[in-house]
Amino acid sequence: MTWSNWRISPFVTSIFFILGVLTLYWVLFNWITTWFHARHINIDDDTVNAWHGVIYMLVFVFVMQLSVVGKADSWEFVNFHLIAVVFCSFFLNIRMPYYSLLPVVIVYMVFDQSIFYWESWSYAVVFVLFFWSMNYLRLWVPKHRYPWLYYYGAVAFYGGILWGLIKLKYSLDWDNTLQEW
Repeated sequence: MTWSNWRISPFVTSIFFILGVLTLYWVLFNWITTWFHARHINIDDDTVNAWHGVIYMLVFVFVMQLSVVGKADSWEFVNFHLIAVVFCSFFLNIRMPYYSLLPVVIVYMVFDQSIFYWESWSYAVVFVLFFWSMNYLRLWVPKHRYPWLYYYGAVAFYGGILWGLIKLKYSLDWDNTLQEW
């Protein structure tokens, strides 16, 4: 396997990449909380989890996007962005006021050189709604049968809207858009 020739399906390598990202998160989180506890610094683990989770995912999203900023294929990491939202909103149960997401959105769009595109603003609104929906579902779904169906439905719904916006903005063909979705 080289930079230009992959002998393994991107799906398989993506799974290992995501598992590595999540494992690194938990290793760092455990190290940080152990460091605070060893020094008898009284910070709630949930607070550390929230701050570490947001900063960690933002760093990953920005670093990954750095390789494609300003290029025709700057849409390549959208599925990782979806996973980052699911990880922060569902698995870490991070709750943030929605107005606090606005500075992150603006900084990201300036960084990505997409602040003047209506699709990017629509994309940002959909992401904030997706974050809110995942927070809501985490509380609402345990009372219902087949909880995985609600989560899958939310990811498919918001992912479909996002990939539709990306198709419009980058003039992707339907085959590529549907594969990514």
